Amino acid sequence: KYLFSSSIVNLSELISLRVDLLTAKKIIYFHENDLAYPKQHEQQEKRDFQYGYNQILTALVADICLFNSLYNLNTFLDKLG
Repeated sequence: KYLFSSSIVNLSELISLRVDLLTAKKIIYFHENDLAYPKQHEQQEKRDFQYGYNQILTALVADICLFNSLYNLNTFLDKLG
């Protein structure tokens, strides 16, 4: 069984609600990196961290993480570390 999803889905929440998907091979496609997403001018001081946090949790739960570019992969890993 396979589960293929984009990083828009919070995979950790989905798996907690659908325990039957726990054993599925989970493949996530990151088409953007919310950890490096540009801030809006009026939000320079504050940024909603929830989207980036969801992507971190999703990456931890996934069996395979795919990125649309090497740039997005590198910026994701850089922001983690």
